[in-house]
Amino acid sequence: KLLTKYSSLYNMNGEHNHTPLEMQHLVLLSEFIENCSTYLDSNTFHDEFVKLPYATEIPYWQGTGTALADTRKIVIKTSAGHNVSQDNVLGVLFDHDALGIFEDKPTTRTKYINSAEFTNWWFKQKVAFFNDTNENFIVFLLV
Repeated sequence: KLLTKYSSLYNMNGEHNHTPLEMQHLVLLSEFIENCSTYLDSNTFHDEFVKLPYATEIPYWQGTGTALADTRKIVIKTSAGHNVSQDNVLGVLFDHDALGIFEDKPTTRTKYINSAEFTNWWFKQKVAFFNDTNENFIVFLLV
């Protein structure tokens, strides 16, 4: 509910902003959701007090890796060429306009192979990504 109030706390550029509840998106790691249901639901007689809010569930952030701990890790290379990594990322809460994907111009290419009498199909689409650091964004970490 703190994101619904005008504040400059939850974005990188210090812009005064607010995000209504219907414009907030929550994405949580599957491992975190499963652990919450295992540890909290099993010992609580009133599940509504420990129930997580509606969230999109994902199995990992960037790749499966070789160990369970790799699912919580994010590793990026900045435009300046610096490597940045963050471990133990459990979830993110962000404004609808903070980030997204714009999909444009889907196309299909075909090639008929005479000798084998079949057609190959290739589906392509141009995609643009956006990230607005003036919008509210919160990262939940396990420390």
